[in-house]
Amino acid sequence: MRVLPISFLSYKNTVSKVNRDNKQTKFGLEMSSPLMADTISFGHAAQNAEPLRKLMKIGAPNLYGKGGPVITPERFDELTKSKIFTRSVRSIVRAIEPLSDTLREIQLDILEMLKEYSKIKPEARLDEIFQSWAPLAHVELYRKQKPFFEELKEVAKDLPEESKFIFDELMQKSQDQIDQKPIVQEFNKRDFRYKLERISQRIRHTKNQNEKDAMKKLINMAEIIPHSPKPKKLSLYKNQRKSKNNNQSAMIILKQIKNFFERSAINKDEELQALFADVNCQIHGIPTFIPFGRKNFIEEIEELVQNIPDQRLAHKMIQIAVKLPTSDDEISAFIVKASRKSPEKIAFDWLWGAVGDIDHVVSKSSGGKDKPLNYGITNHYENYKKSNKTYAQLLREKPENYESARNYIKWLEWAHNTGELRKVGLNAGYVKNFAASLIRLSPPEKPLTFEPLHLK
Repeated sequence: MRVLPISFLSYKNTVSKVNRDNKQTKFGLEMSSPLMADTISFGHAAQNAEPLRKLMKIGAPNLYGKGGPVITPERFDELTKSKIFTRSVRSIVRAIEPLSDTLREIQLDILEMLKEYSKIKPEARLDEIFQSWAPLAHVELYRKQKPFFEELKEVAKDLPEESKFIFDELMQKSQDQIDQKPIVQEFNKRDFRYKLERISQRIRHTKNQNEKDAMKKLINMAEIIPHSPKPKKLSLYKNQRKSKNNNQSAMIILKQIKNFFERSAINKDEELQALFADVNCQIHGIPTFIPFGRKNFIEEIEELVQNIPDQRLAHKMIQIAVKLPTSDDEISAFIVKASRKSPEKIAFDWLWGAVGDIDHVVSKSSGGKDKPLNYGITNHYENYKKSNKTYAQLLREKPENYESARNYIKWLEWAHNTGELRKVGLNAGYVKNFAASLIRLSPPEKPLTFEPLHLK
């Protein structure tokens, strides 16, 4: 049994549902008539990877990370189609517990917490549970964020005067977001497209081609939105308002995007509805509840320091900012983020990282080929974290990847000797060549080694 921190175990005793008095559940999406509203490197597809996908179905391990098996996309499809995540927590725990060997530490912790909660309130829904955990999670998350904010404030004393003023504005805005106060947030094309991409991850997983096509078109339309001009004079962020002229082009294109969305196959998607409601408020300078976002904060720090004379200071501030806890690795951050979502979206965020994926061991951008010898079985989390890093970098950064690679080759040896490899069109030469490829790509100062292969 996993031993969880006392503060997290105490979530199970917090069963009252939390709502803000001024939260609205319906969103005004009219760009021409603003309404008050509340808010709540994607890889290349691997072609010619069908043999690896078949191996995934019979329990192939993860080439990276903890090295265990993955949740097959087919199994995740079954869970999603069964609507299990809209049912009681007791039903969800029963369905996910058999998959525990595929989950990362934070995912296991959440499963353990849900098991504890199901003993108290077995019929509760995921959204009710995460909303009840949210108040304590907010406190816990801020406790972990605060040291990094304080460190940033200390080093920011050496910023030039104008940059210091902007930094103070950013910190005040961030504090208001953490305190769940309404703020004025300027429209940011990069943030808008990033959120569309994140939603697209979920929609691409569906079997509905019309929804996939509509999401792809939304992302393509977002590309032509002009970047927001920077204000020439400094002013407190609460009083910042973009002029109609500055926003006119963006407003026209966003209205076209919104109109397309309303007629599309994904017009009922609540997450997209909320996103367009946020954009509506941003364009018209309407204060709204926008949660603190780590990614946005880091980008604003990067933008703030990119032109300051002291680049050592710039680098130091960025390095501090990226240490802020993420929802991928910190339970309180995950709970805070999940508490604003529906049960299906909570489950997707919780489990999607453990679902199997095919990785280009040598990335496409570095000339990696779409061939089985350049593919490794992994999960979405590890593939996303890897990005375009070389295999040598992965081994240097995470020494446990050495053992994962050895387990992977050992499993391929077993698959060959039991005839499973031949069933998917691969042979002993594949195992030998893949192992040799990993050795060649490993760090020269500490090359990867394998036990001698015994291929029948």
